[in-house]
Amino acid sequence: MPSRSFTKKGKPRADAKDIEKLLSLLNTYTFEGVHFDQELFETSKDHVREYRSIFPGHANTWRRLGYKDIPQSPDIMDSTIPQPEPLSFPEHEDDTLLVTETGLPDHTGLTRIQMICLAGKMTIDILKDIGCSGAIFGSLACFLYGNQRSPNDVDVLVLPPDGVIVSMEDIKSVIVELDPAHLFLISARDPQATYRILYFRLTDGLGVLTPRTSCKVDIVAPGNMHLPPLPSDMINWDEGLPLIPFSLLLLQKLQNWDDHRKSLNELKRLKQVTDFEDIEDLFELSEIKALQSSSPWSDRQVFSTKFEALSRDRVKQYCFLFPDSADGWRSIGFETQELEH
Repeated sequence: MPSRSFTKKGKPRADAKDIEKLLSLLNTYTFEGVHFDQELFETSKDHVREYRSIFPGHANTWRRLGYKDIPQSPDIMDSTIPQPEPLSFPEHEDDTLLVTETGLPDHTGLTRIQMICLAGKMTIDILKDIGCSGAIFGSLACFLYGNQRSPNDVDVLVLPPDGVIVSMEDIKSVIVELDPAHLFLISARDPQATYRILYFRLTDGLGVLTPRTSCKVDIVAPGNMHLPPLPSDMINWDEGLPLIPFSLLLLQKLQNWDDHRKSLNELKRLKQVTDFEDIEDLFELSEIKALQSSSPWSDRQVFSTKFEALSRDRVKQYCFLFPDSADGWRSIGFETQELEH
């Protein structure tokens, strides 16, 4: 069994962090014309095998370096990367879920917001490894555009290559397979559900998962929730994360507000308050000024005819309930005439 020296504190742990940074850089590096010393390559295989048994990420980069045929030792996988039991996940700050120590880099100093951003980045990186791209939406996108409310989780629109149709359940399984140390699946609470829920974990030195060290990662395919197959030139980047266009985010939030207020579930209905606050905060951001001159609502790359029509009706309902918001919506090209009682 390997010594797991990378998991020790001090210089070995620092070396592991440096290697992770280098692998992230190499992910975008072109190896054309680069020649590796064959003797060094061969003698490094054992070191790479040990490292990958503890840090299984960056699979595509290792393959590009020529280490695609190095298997991971089953006994190391069984003992150092345990999979959580399919139980309900903690929802409150004082709840914890015990897991086994994995020896991964210590991320205990990260705030919850930093942890959620890291979860988004690692998910996007894995999607890139398997030939897909992605874009962040939801509360994390709102936060990165400038809203003050802290995000709750990560929402990712998965963008497969043109003409490729993939199941999101298959994508989840591949994501976990490529980085089981940080990402895992749990069963849905509904025993009849055919889907599983993807979670990210820091796997810190405390050996516990809490709301500060773990979050949910929702992935959806184009077509769901009227999200389009966005071309790459329409994706905005912030803090190293790809975001859906601001205009789409605004109407997605409006859709959430409408869905939540009509829900039969009391807890979901309560979410309309948060949706309202998010929408009002989005109108305070500088991106609104660009919408005042562009009014992109008929751009069929982003908004389907049906989604545009639904959104225009939702704006009227929103402004009927919140008339002080009407000027803002009119300024970006929406009609807000009063609805009949």
